[in-house]
Amino acid sequence: MTFRFAALALALAAGPLAAAAASPATVDFNRDIRPILSDNCFACHGPDEKARKANLRLDVRESALAPVKSGAVAIIPGNASQSELIKRITTKDADDVMPPPKTGKKLTAAQVESLRRWIAHGAKYQEHWAFVKPERPAVPAIRNPKSALRNPVDNFIVDRLQKQGLSPSPEADRETWLRRVTFDLTGLPPTLAEIDAFLADKSTQAYEKVVERLFASPRYGEHMARGWLDLARYADTHGYQMDQARTMWRWREWVIEAFNRNMPFDQFTVEQLAGDLLPDATVEQRLATGFNRNHLITIEGGVIDEEYRTEYVVDRVTTTATTWMGLTMLCARCHDHKFDPLTMRDFYGMFAMFNQVPERGIGGFAPQLKTPTKAQEAALAQLDRDLAATQSAHEAAAKSLVPEQAKWEATFAAAKAEWQVIEATGLKSTGGATLTKQDDQSLLVSGKNSPHDTYEVTARTALTNIAVVRLEALTDASLPNTGPGRFNNANFVLSEFELEAVSIAEPQKKVKVKFASAQADYSQDNYNIAHTIDGKPGTGWAVDGPTRNKDCTAWFYPDKPFGFPGGTELRFALRHETIGGHGIGRPRLSISTSAGPQEAEIAGLVAVPREKRNAKQAERLREVFLARHASPGMKQLTADLAASRERKKQVEAAIPSTMIMQDMEKRRETHLLIRGQYDKKGEKVEAAFPAVFTVAADGRKLAPNAKPETSNAKPDSGAPPSRLDLARWLVSPDHPLTARVAVNRIWEHYFGTGLVRTSENFGVQSEPPSHPELLDWLAVELMRPQSRPSPLSMNRSPEHPSPALRAPSPLLGGGERDGVRGALPSGSKAEIAAGGGTLVPTPQTSPLAAWDLRHLHRLIVLSATYRQSSRVSPALLQRDPENLLLARAPRLRLSAEAVRDNALFLSGLLVEKVGGPSVMPYQPEGLWFELNDRAGYRMDYVQGRGPDLYRRSLYTFWKRTSPPPTLNLFDAPEREFCVVRRSRTTTPLQALALLHDPTYVEAARHFAERILTQGGATTDERLTFAFRTATARKPTAAEAKVLRASLEQQLTAFRKHPESAGKSLKVGESPRNEKLDAAEHAAWTAIARMILNLDETITKG
Repeated sequence: MTFRFAALALALAAGPLAAAAASPATVDFNRDIRPILSDNCFACHGPDEKARKANLRLDVRESALAPVKSGAVAIIPGNASQSELIKRITTKDADDVMPPPKTGKKLTAAQVESLRRWIAHGAKYQEHWAFVKPERPAVPAIRNPKSALRNPVDNFIVDRLQKQGLSPSPEADRETWLRRVTFDLTGLPPTLAEIDAFLADKSTQAYEKVVERLFASPRYGEHMARGWLDLARYADTHGYQMDQARTMWRWREWVIEAFNRNMPFDQFTVEQLAGDLLPDATVEQRLATGFNRNHLITIEGGVIDEEYRTEYVVDRVTTTATTWMGLTMLCARCHDHKFDPLTMRDFYGMFAMFNQVPERGIGGFAPQLKTPTKAQEAALAQLDRDLAATQSAHEAAAKSLVPEQAKWEATFAAAKAEWQVIEATGLKSTGGATLTKQDDQSLLVSGKNSPHDTYEVTARTALTNIAVVRLEALTDASLPNTGPGRFNNANFVLSEFELEAVSIAEPQKKVKVKFASAQADYSQDNYNIAHTIDGKPGTGWAVDGPTRNKDCTAWFYPDKPFGFPGGTELRFALRHETIGGHGIGRPRLSISTSAGPQEAEIAGLVAVPREKRNAKQAERLREVFLARHASPGMKQLTADLAASRERKKQVEAAIPSTMIMQDMEKRRETHLLIRGQYDKKGEKVEAAFPAVFTVAADGRKLAPNAKPETSNAKPDSGAPPSRLDLARWLVSPDHPLTARVAVNRIWEHYFGTGLVRTSENFGVQSEPPSHPELLDWLAVELMRPQSRPSPLSMNRSPEHPSPALRAPSPLLGGGERDGVRGALPSGSKAEIAAGGGTLVPTPQTSPLAAWDLRHLHRLIVLSATYRQSSRVSPALLQRDPENLLLARAPRLRLSAEAVRDNALFLSGLLVEKVGGPSVMPYQPEGLWFELNDRAGYRMDYVQGRGPDLYRRSLYTFWKRTSPPPTLNLFDAPEREFCVVRRSRTTTPLQALALLHDPTYVEAARHFAERILTQGGATTDERLTFAFRTATARKPTAAEAKVLRASLEQQLTAFRKHPESAGKSLKVGESPRNEKLDAAEHAAWTAIARMILNLDETITKG
C-alpha cells in the first residue's frame, strides 16, 4: 500500500505540498497519525482479535492508554518520553524494537517525530474520517480570485491552491473543452459541425447547452455504463476453466437505460441489490438484480457443489461492499479485518443476506427470468391482439360443431388401438439395481442407485407391423416422494430409449429400430422427450419430478413398422447417463400395431373423460376434429389460429432468460466459516449490518447489529434484515460511505484520480482525501442538493420528468423523503407541470433532485476547475507532478473502449445501435481454442458480419478467460472480479495495435474516404479536415508540413507499386469506394493511420 499524498502531508521536512506541517498544533490524528499506525502497527495491535499481540490495541484509545500485562502503558498523553510506544519505536534493541525487524518495516524520523508530538499534545484520537457521517462544510470565500469561480467546486480547489501559493491554469480553448467534455460524457468525439456550432455560439449559456445536449444523447448512458460493468464484473461467459457463454446482456441494457433515464442513484442502488423484494416488483426491477448474478459460475465436473456456491455468496458480499462502501470486506472472511473495524461476524452477517438464493454451486444458473426487450413486448402485445380476434372468430364458428365432435369421439374410442403390455422374460440393470416384475407387468426398481444405469429388458411377441412403442413411468409408494424417478427429488432423466428386434425363427436376422419421432404427455423445460432418440447421452427426458409426482407416458414411433413372421424378441435399453442417480423408478412397456403417431395420441386423449380433460387436451382434440370434419371456411380459421399461435411461440422462444436474485421461501442457515472454509462451520449467524455502521435508514442510531425498521417485515416479526434493508441502509442520508464513494468515482472519471486516490478502499489503509471538505460537500450535495443547476438543465419534457417530481418512492420504505426530495409546494409550477406539459421551474419553487448523478456531472464539467488548460509549466510540474492540487486539467489517454470507438466514429463505420446481444468483431484466430479445446465444452469465436463488426466496444463479447485482446491491451480488465480502478499503461504494443489491427486499418481506409470525399478539393484543405476531425484543432504549420511530406512520399510509392496499393485497401470486410483512385486512396489511408495513432487522437486533455 502506498501513501503518496499522505506521505507528503506527514513529512516534516517535505516540500511545498506538506500541508502546513510546520506547526505542532497542526498534528491531526486522521491525517498524520492513523496512516503510520495502520501501516506499521495494526496488523498485530489492531482490530483482529486473534492476531493481536500483548492484548494491545492501538486503534482504540482506551486500550492504548491502559496498562498491558507487564504494567507498561503504550501511550501516556502529554508524556511522550515515558510512553512505551515511543520507547519501542526508538530503541536500538533488536528484540524490543517495533515494528519487529522481520516485518521489514521501519519508521522514518519524520514519522517518529509526528508520533512524539501527537502524544505530547494529548494523544487525541478521531474516528476514521470515512466512517463519520459527512456534513456539508461551508464553501470557502475566496478573496481576490485570479480566475473565474463558476460554482462551489472552484472555491474549494482555489482555496487549497492559494494556501499552497498556487493559482489555477488559464482556461482551455473552446475546442479543447468541447472535445474533453464530449469524450467524458459520451465516450465519442465531437463532430466538426458540433465544433463549429459551439464556436459560433456566443451566448452566456453556450457551455450549458453542450452539456444538456450530451446528456440527452443515448451515447451518454452507454459511456456511463462502461465503468459500472467493471464494478459489476459483467461478462458474457461463466468463467473458470470451461468458461461457457451466458445470457446477461439484458441486464447491461437495464444499466444503459437507467443512466439515460437519469435514474436517481438511490433507486439505482435499491433495484440492483433488492429489486425482486420490492412490493409488486416489475420485470425490470427483478432484471436489475442481475448485478449480483454476474459472478463466475463453474460447470466443471468433480468440483464440490457447496464449495463453489459459497464462493458465489462471498463474491456478492465483497462486490457490494467494494462498489457501495469502498471497503475491502473480503479481508474479514477468514479472520477479523487487520486494519478496519470489521469482524468475521460482520462479514457473515452480510453473507447471510446474500445466502438465500436457490442456486447450486455446479451450473448454478437458477433462478432465471424471461426478460423481453421492448421490441419483443410490442410484438407480443400485437400478436395477442391478433390471436384474440382470430380465436374469437374461431370459437364462434366451432360452437355449432360441439355435438358432432362428441359423436366422433365416441366412434374413435370404440375403434381405439389395442395395446399389448410387454411381459419381460429377461431383466438386467448395468448399475446393479434390482428390477422386480409387478402384477401389472411394470418393473419396480430398487436397491443400488448408480450414477449411470441402463435397464435392459427382453420380451417376446408374435405381433408384426408394430407401429408404436409406449413407455409409462409410473409412481410408487416405495420411490422417493412416490416418484416417478429414483433421485431424491423424485425426478428422472432418460438419456436414450433404444430397441433391437431379433427374429425368433432366424436369430441372425435382427434390426435396430430407428425411431422417427417421440411424443410425451409431459416434458420438463429443456428436457424434451425428443432427446431420448437424438443419440446424445448428455441430453434426456425429465418430467419435473419435484413438483408433479404423476404418472407420465411417452410414445415412440418407428420410421417403419417392424416385427418378424414367427415371432420377435424385443431387446429394450433404457439409458440413464445425463445426470447421476436419475433413473426411472417403475417403467412399463407396451406395443401396438394399429396406432400411428397421431392415432395413438388421439386415442390417449379420447380415453380421458371429458370432464377431466385439461384445456390443452381439449384444445388438441378439437384441432384434430376440425381438421378432419370441418368446412373449408372453418379449416381456414383453424389454420389462421395455428399460424397466430406459432408466430407467438416463435417470439416467446426468442425472449432471453437472465439470471436474477430471488430468495428462497425457507431461509438457509448461515454460519461463521472457520478460516473461510465452506465445510468448517462455526456458530450460527443472523443477517446483520457491520457493527461499526449502526445507522438506520431514517438516521436513528441503533444498537450493534440491530435491524432497522425499513423492510416489509413488521418490526416485531423478529425477521433478520434482508437485502432490501441493506439497500435502503446503504442510501440512508446518514450512511458515511455510499455518497462519498460514489462522488469520488465520478471525480476520478473526469480527473483520472479520485479525491481519495484509493477509490477501491476507503478503510483505514486508504489514502486520505486530497480535498476532504470538497469530498464531503459533494457527497452531501448528491444526497441533499442545494447548489442551483443551470436553468437549461431544468427544462424537461413530460416524457423524462425530473426525478424530483416522482411520487414518494416505495424503494426507501415509502412515505416522505425527510427533505431529500420533499413534497411539491402547492400550486407551484412544478406541481402543475407534473401532470403534463413542459416544466420550467423558478428557483423559488423547483426542488432539486436527491441522488441525481447528472447534477454532480454538471457541477464538475461546468466548473472552472474542469475548464482549465492541461498545459503545465516546468515549475508547476515540479511542485505538483501528479496534479493532486488540480492547478491544471489532467491529460489522460482514452479508455480502451473509447480508443476503438473513436477510430470507428472518425471513419464513419460506427454502428450506433443501442442495446442487444453482444457481438464478435475482428479478433486473431485460435485464441479461444488455445484456452479450451475439450470436445463438447470448447467455444469457437465466430466472427460477426456486417454491422456487428462496427458496434460500440461496450457490446463486444466478453470472455473472461480471453477478453477482447485489443481492449485488454489498453487495460480493459478480465472482469472476473469487481474492478474499481483500471490500470493505465503505455506500451509499444498499443502503438502496434493501432497501426496493424484490422479494426484500425479498416477505419483508416474509411477515414481516408471521408477525407477525399468530404475534406475539400486541395491537399491542405484535406489535411486540415483530417487533423481537425481527429483532434478538434487545426494542425500547426510544422505539423502540416510533416503530413504533406508524408503524403507525397506515400503517393509516390503507391503510384510506383500499384499492387501494394490494392493490397493495403483490402483489409476489412466493408466495401471500398471504387470511384476513388487506388494509389491516392492508399496514400491517404497511410496518413489516416498516422493521425489515428497520434497521442493527441487517443488522449483527452
